[in-house]
Amino acid sequence: MDKYAKSIIYGIRCKTTNKLYIGSSTESLKTRLGKHITDLRGYMGYKNNKPRNYRSSFEVLFNENYEIFKIEDFECNSKRELEIRESLHIYNNDCVNKRLAVKINPKDYDLSSLPSCPSLT
Repeated sequence: MDKYAKSIIYGIRCKTTNKLYIGSSTESLKTRLGKHITDLRGYMGYKNNKPRNYRSSFEVLFNENYEIFKIEDFECNSKRELEIRESLHIYNNDCVNKRLAVKINPKDYDLSSLPSCPSLT
């Protein structure tokens, strides 16, 4: 089975600031969150973590008060298709993402078909 057949679009929301980060993955939410946390630890200089450059997901992780959630399952055939879908969600939401996964012209897509991000729980 192709790994992109089980792709997801996900959000991480800071419960303190209500800031939202949007990403996509072919991995489970737990695995993907673990990688975000490892990146943050590397950025912060924690021992045994490889140094990392700043990533916009850190803005929702800094307070250590966040939730990760699935926005939608997105069956697709390639990384590019997944990145286009992620970019549409980034464009359609107020989020901390500094750049789109791929450059798109949102006018070429029907944004009304996108599921909305859940509110804080």
